[in-house]
Amino acid sequence: MHDSVDIAHSPIEPVYVPVPDDVKAQETFKMQVPIKVLDLMIPDKTEYDVVLCFRGPNGKQFGETIPMRLKVVSAEVDEMEFYKLAIKLHDVLKLGQSFDECV
Repeated sequence: MHDSVDIAHSPIEPVYVPVPDDVKAQETFKMQVPIKVLDLMIPDKTEYDVVLCFRGPNGKQFGETIPMRLKVVSAEVDEMEFYKLAIKLHDVLKLGQSFDECV
């Protein structure tokens, strides 16, 4: 587990999503986390390692971290490619509860 997460060099805005109060120790639950790329990021081939973590009321980190690898790409995406990616996210990677969530 990481002792701290460096948000100063992150390509995304910090994310703060409250965890439900009724989560017990060792319990597994699902949650959706909105990820927004910073406006100053320029699309290129750089891959960024980003780690999401949980923090308690006093800011102390706890639980498992969630590592991700991101690449900032151009917002100009062919519509057909966009929907192919959404299908892959939903059908192959089993992300999102519905196809619409992946879009």
